[in-house]
Amino acid sequence: MTRQRLPVIPIAPDGIKEALYDIDEANGQDFSNDGRGTLVLAKNEGPDSAMMSVVWQRPVDGGRIQSSTLDIDVPGGKSVLAGPFPTEYYNSDNDRVEINYSGNTSGLLVGIFAVIGGIVATVAEFLTNTLGLSTDSEATGNGTAIAILKRIRTLLSSNSIVQVTLSLDAGNVYADGDVLAATQEVASAVASSGGTCVLQSVTVLDKDDQGEDMDIYLLSANVAMGTENDAASISDANAAKIQAIVPVYGVHYFDAGGCQLASLTPGDAGIGAVLSPDSGTSLYVAVVSRGTGTYTASGVVLSFAFAGRT
Repeated sequence: MTRQRLPVIPIAPDGIKEALYDIDEANGQDFSNDGRGTLVLAKNEGPDSAMMSVVWQRPVDGGRIQSSTLDIDVPGGKSVLAGPFPTEYYNSDNDRVEINYSGNTSGLLVGIFAVIGGIVATVAEFLTNTLGLSTDSEATGNGTAIAILKRIRTLLSSNSIVQVTLSLDAGNVYADGDVLAATQEVASAVASSGGTCVLQSVTVLDKDDQGEDMDIYLLSANVAMGTENDAASISDANAAKIQAIVPVYGVHYFDAGGCQLASLTPGDAGIGAVLSPDSGTSLYVAVVSRGTGTYTASGVVLSFAFAGRT
């Protein structure tokens, strides 16, 4: 199977010829991707829903293979905008994103567009002049220019770093298995209520120079893991809120003199998890000690890098 290559088109206010292309259901299609401002617009001119599946890649033996797909429903008579696509999760060996199609695809068209920040007026003209999308803010559906502009604003600011200074039981030694830090908020992890994000990396700043192992739990709601400096204890109902566990080991730490730094990146356990709050835009974090450290009240700071925030 040879995939059809789709061009990436810079958005221009004076219109673009052949901005949308017929899909190739038999062979699939792909496009070059920088992970930042490349978006896919699917327009379904047919009456029935079609499915667009973006391939999720993972590294294996120096290469990358498909591990799953991001399935996007395109309802009949509607348009759907998707992206951006972080390179470490979506790019194939040749730095392209692969798309497959299924369902009732006879009326499905697709275009790949490069969006640059600060050109909202240009995008608006492109959407109305070239694609013929409605500018009526009261129009229904997600194919209106207004809706797509809102989506683009979100996508252009879709990556974020959130810092959390952990609350700690100051001056008292912890045991292996104790709650190091009780559950606390990771604010604005996603861009909108009900949205999602991808955990891209975690950095641990240990100001107290302990360098101890720990397990970082990311949760969809503010539920208890137990009391700080007591053994972790979580109910079955609360455990269901755990969406990712990021273990931090001694090998992750770098001795920076008066402090220790640990960096968890793609390939480490828990990194790459897709996260989504139960409500609102905040996730929650709790930490369990896997060593015997002693800390000051604000001696540990976590930095979370989130990508693909919606």
